[in-house]
Amino acid sequence: MDVTFSTTFAKSLRVTQRQPALGLQLDLQIGDLTRLTDGQNLFWTLKSQYTDQSAQQLFKDVQQQLARLQSAIANGDALRVWCSDTAEDQLGFLWLCNQLKAVDVAVTQVEVPLDFACATPTPFYQEVTGLGEMDPQQVLTWQLPETTVTLAERQAFSYAWQSLTTENAALRVALNGRPTSVPVDFFDTWFLPYVHSDLPVDEASGQLLEGFPPGMPTWWLQSRFTSLRNP
Repeated sequence: MDVTFSTTFAKSLRVTQRQPALGLQLDLQIGDLTRLTDGQNLFWTLKSQYTDQSAQQLFKDVQQQLARLQSAIANGDALRVWCSDTAEDQLGFLWLCNQLKAVDVAVTQVEVPLDFACATPTPFYQEVTGLGEMDPQQVLTWQLPETTVTLAERQAFSYAWQSLTTENAALRVALNGRPTSVPVDFFDTWFLPYVHSDLPVDEASGQLLEGFPPGMPTWWLQSRFTSLRNP
């Protein structure tokens, strides 16, 4: 079964390949990492304010995703994990390795570049912010290498996940390809010019999203923008 940390990319994979693909939209780059087993965690309430789902539904959806994963593991299904270099994907991979550190199932990883050159119909260079913007049909034509993730490697990666869990930071970003804990105001340099502008909230936040570094979900950007503009 294919596993991604983007529900959008997983849906596209299912259509393209006509086989199971699980999208684990966990937003692990944000907040308390123990929330995956805590439906009362304030994370769910915060996210619900900037999405079209209630806190209860958001938590329920994640539990359903995790149940599908556990069912595949129990069945001994081989797992192929699709990752990019965003914090979301790197953290998801570490979390998954922690789940599989004592499970004898076949696991492989495919690393997908987020910047690439295209030759047709005319040459151009493209950058995207995450797998959710990728076309799986195009990605599959690249025939990217599929690397085995051994049980020993999963056990090693699980230590990195446990360390991040202990730190319990407000945010996590990918620095030099490594998930790193940072304070909640880490990105404020990008926000401030828009926070202090005279533009309407929707227009100002829209311009902010266009130039923001990849790896943070839109709903969190909107929540941080709102909290800075209305302290």
